[in-house]
Amino acid sequence: MEHLDPSNTPGARDLIVIGARQKKVETRPSDEWSRFGQAVVLSMSPDGSQTKETFTWETPADARPDEGASVVFKAGSRNAGRLYLCTQTEVLIVDEATMELESRISLPCFNDVHHVTPTSHGTLLVVSTGLDLVVELTEAGDIVNEWSTIDTPTWERFDKGTDYRKVLTTKPHQSHPNHIFEHDGHYWVTRFEQRDLLCLTDPEVRIPIDLERPHDGYLVGDTTWCTTVDGHLMALNLTDRSVDNVFDMIEMSADSRALGWMRGCSIVGSTAYIGFSTLRITKFRENVRWVKKRFGKIDAASIVPTHVAAYDLEAKQPLWRQELHSPALDVIFSVLA
Repeated sequence: MEHLDPSNTPGARDLIVIGARQKKVETRPSDEWSRFGQAVVLSMSPDGSQTKETFTWETPADARPDEGASVVFKAGSRNAGRLYLCTQTEVLIVDEATMELESRISLPCFNDVHHVTPTSHGTLLVVSTGLDLVVELTEAGDIVNEWSTIDTPTWERFDKGTDYRKVLTTKPHQSHPNHIFEHDGHYWVTRFEQRDLLCLTDPEVRIPIDLERPHDGYLVGDTTWCTTVDGHLMALNLTDRSVDNVFDMIEMSADSRALGWMRGCSIVGSTAYIGFSTLRITKFRENVRWVKKRFGKIDAASIVPTHVAAYDLEAKQPLWRQELHSPALDVIFSVLA
């Protein structure tokens, strides 16, 4: 199921852009859990001028629903020469030097997996969004810890004997956790519905994100950079649990068109690399009320295609924008520097 071109391995300074392509023929085009047909990794030069496809993936039939499944890379991580990728139901570890698959993990509790990242203990943290669950596991696939991201224990809501890889969707989710990271011995996760950062290892501690629903929690030192879907970038200080700064990327872009869902970010010095996925209709319309609030009535001509953009945060101005037409990417979940 793996497809790669060894000549297209990314350079050390390249950005890694992770997401998916839409199916060529869609029987249920409004359902996000059925829309995508191929998970894709692109590499992009630091100035956005060159983009190439480096890795694609199609989930095997035994680890996805029998009908209507999406194949998409959600948010990944990049560490020590390895890429950590996740589909809806799998975790993949890829050697960045060769873009060859090292290992694959798929467990029955994986449903709508949204992020994977390695820990300082040599384990993996995996966000199984469909079960409002975070698991810590070994690279052999053995679960060593698990946390519900709501007050109700996971297995009071779900059946532990069910293979949730075969369940198309469990929406609506009560928490919809997105992004996980480790800081100073603690594990933190962004929660879409609660609009906060939750400390899993000290669950009485949370940091509110009041502007809109968050996606990324990208750690730099003691600062977590959180994206909100409506185009804000927030710097949250984990030491004193405060908001240090907020940037309005839509205002900074000086573009009256709808930039899209803001998901995927990396911060290098004062430069922010941000992913935007073009807007589409969603069944759960409350998730896109911010579109009308920010842009008013929109049509096809006022929507920017899926793209990556770079911004100078000190000067508060855009540096460049690269639309992803060739090679194509229809949705972005990670931009990794």
